[in-house]
Amino acid sequence: MERNLAASAAPSLVTPASRTRWPGPPRPVTLLHVAALLVPLSLIVLGCKLHKGLTLSSDLGFGDVVGLLAQDVGFLGLYGLGWTVALAAGAGRRWLRWATGSAFHVVTFTLMVVAVIEHGFFVATGTSLDWYMVEYGYQNFGALKDVIASEVKAPVWIGFGTLVLLVTAPLALARLPFVRRLAAREVSAGDWTRPWAVPLHASVVLTIALGLGLTGGSVADDLVSLRQNVYVDLGGEAIAAALTPPAEEIARAAEPWSPLRVTATQATRRHNVVLVVLESSRASAFSPYGAPADLTPNFTKLADRGRLVKNGYTVIPHTSKALVAIQCGMYPKIATPIDEAAPGALPSECLAGILREEGYATAFFQPAEENFERRRELVANFGFEHFVGREGLAEAGYKESNYFGYEDDAMIGPAMAWVDEVSKKGPFLLSVLTLTAHHNYQIPPGFKRRKLADNPTLDRYLNTIAYTDRFLGKLVDELDRRGRLEDTLFLVVGDHGEAFGEHKRNQHDNVLYEEGVHVPMLVAGPGVEPGSPIEGLRQSIDIVPTVLDLLGYDVRGGLIAGKSLMEPEGHDRIYTSCWYKDNCMAVRVGPRKILYHYQKRGLEVFNVVDDPGETVNLAGEGNSLTRLEIDAAIEDMKGWKERVNAIYAAGSRSQKEKFVSRTAPTPRFPLDVQLGEHVKLIGYDLESTELVVGVPTVVTYYFQVLGNPGPGWRLFTHLEGPKFINVDHTAVEGTYPASEWQAGEYIEDRHTFRINPGRPAGRYKLKIGLYDEGGKGLEARALPVDLRKQGGEPGVEIDDKRRVTIATFEATDPKNAIVEDGHTDGH
Repeated sequence: MERNLAASAAPSLVTPASRTRWPGPPRPVTLLHVAALLVPLSLIVLGCKLHKGLTLSSDLGFGDVVGLLAQDVGFLGLYGLGWTVALAAGAGRRWLRWATGSAFHVVTFTLMVVAVIEHGFFVATGTSLDWYMVEYGYQNFGALKDVIASEVKAPVWIGFGTLVLLVTAPLALARLPFVRRLAAREVSAGDWTRPWAVPLHASVVLTIALGLGLTGGSVADDLVSLRQNVYVDLGGEAIAAALTPPAEEIARAAEPWSPLRVTATQATRRHNVVLVVLESSRASAFSPYGAPADLTPNFTKLADRGRLVKNGYTVIPHTSKALVAIQCGMYPKIATPIDEAAPGALPSECLAGILREEGYATAFFQPAEENFERRRELVANFGFEHFVGREGLAEAGYKESNYFGYEDDAMIGPAMAWVDEVSKKGPFLLSVLTLTAHHNYQIPPGFKRRKLADNPTLDRYLNTIAYTDRFLGKLVDELDRRGRLEDTLFLVVGDHGEAFGEHKRNQHDNVLYEEGVHVPMLVAGPGVEPGSPIEGLRQSIDIVPTVLDLLGYDVRGGLIAGKSLMEPEGHDRIYTSCWYKDNCMAVRVGPRKILYHYQKRGLEVFNVVDDPGETVNLAGEGNSLTRLEIDAAIEDMKGWKERVNAIYAAGSRSQKEKFVSRTAPTPRFPLDVQLGEHVKLIGYDLESTELVVGVPTVVTYYFQVLGNPGPGWRLFTHLEGPKFINVDHTAVEGTYPASEWQAGEYIEDRHTFRINPGRPAGRYKLKIGLYDEGGKGLEARALPVDLRKQGGEPGVEIDDKRRVTIATFEATDPKNAIVEDGHTDGH
């Protein structure tokens, strides 16, 4: 009776060990406990994997199934065996039994959640989730939470509740009479031959067999990315990321380049420029590219006034990256983080900065929120003097388009008011970025919806494209009403396309097929004679040189990679890259496009001219390309990525040189605080202690380096007030972590942060310190010592958490606020 009561009280099916625990097998109740959790976990893992396989392959054979599931079965077998041993070993003491059983349930529930989240990501995008996107999502959760919420529907919550039931059901099972009888059963060495021990033997044999041989089974090329077990895959990538040093990935030095120089000539004409970037717009959704004539009549009308670009491509199908190419004429950094938004991160001038120097008024409008992926900072780097996002638009009369902001029409009034004001003084550059066609394709109220596709999601998307076209027509009409059409150069371009399962992928970030990278593009206005479409391979990097060409400027030096659309010949080849790290790249040469998926899918080769839908993969047997030619194409793509990132690496080194010196600076507010043995905080600069919602605040810290702190050392910065907010950053605008500082250096560290809706306003203290990533607790932080106080002078506040108070700020905005890229956990 006492044994049975103990079994029912523990959060495990395991009871105290019998007097003959070993060398007997695990007790039947232990095997039942493991099976009670392992079976549902296995069904989830294997079911998700089979669903992925069926999604990606219409001809899933037995060999493919074995190849796909082998590593999963091997992992699950080892997982079950491991917990069987742990539970059996922990059955001797009640506290150990409780701890082991609880850990088993918690870990299994975590694995279930990971499998479901990873599969949900695949269902939404058609791409397997990797560690780098997990890390990016964690670091940017505040900005991405609405995106994630848009995919979380009622079935997701039901599924989550089901997982909770699955991991708690064994606790109720433990109270059943037959389970109590099993719990009371003794074991001995002879029980290894009992029938109830057969499943244990079989699982051992199966796990060893799969581990030794079947995991090497082959699968079809489109299933390669699914072979690995999700936990092995994510865990391996996490370990690799942890072991990779934070230094620049590209060690190669960039080729030297000369500064950009723009000179007016006799042909220079100071026309206005309107640059419209169409969100999530694939070429095939626009009438001149094959869509119904009445779908985008305004785009067609504007193209008829100028020239349509037949083969225009984005570089990376992600908005922030695409904007770099469009606004600057240079390739964006081939990496997932939006590093280009850091102050001074762009290695050359962009269109807005160039025209601003030439006396143009410049403005950028978007109905999306300002702070997603640091859009305000990115636009400032482009050189725009005026920026308006969601927070600056009037809400009256307009509806939210999606989780990012308002419908596009909300921009027209403010944009035209700006045009009215600045056009009295001189020419202007107006750039607008639409939003309505972005996922999740919500059609604004009042816009008449039509049946445009059988697929309901595609149908909504095409209706948002029709709305976007109407917005374009309204914008042109408003400029016409002001008499600005004749002296205004128009350029319209999609930032990227959008996929709806044409190649088993959705949305855009990882879609290098035509639906993801072929975008609408046109140029119209002074100097553009209406005529036949512009032929040849063209890309969004061509927008800037086209504008400068049509305005009549002579351009020398710089890093503009594009060429004017007015030139008769296009590019010999164009490169595109997925947004996700090391996921896919493509090169198109003539009619042929080669897609390289690293190790995630097999190579693909398409003749885009003869096969615009990219349905026939020419990379198999009988391929006209030799292995040497394919390898050369892959090396060509890798070389392009290396060259581009080397330029940004060189820019980072240049930033470092600007803010690191051997000469002592003169801070506006001097300090003398030693942070551990190797670093002194010698002062800071600060213009204001008022925090204004939506406006970046800049604090510049000055450090003296007494010695190299060593690996793992980082700065940390906190805002503490009504809410704790982590505003950590890497020193010198992300280019020079404290672990690399050298003795004798003086570091000038500009720290930019802002408060946005989501956290309470009030009084905040900005605190700074130095910590060791490899340490634990408070001891991981360097102990600050105020040398002025030791000398009897007034010093600064140092709290019991080893943080130095820099300044006290007042957040005066009445709304709540969050800090861009902030986290809720401190170091």
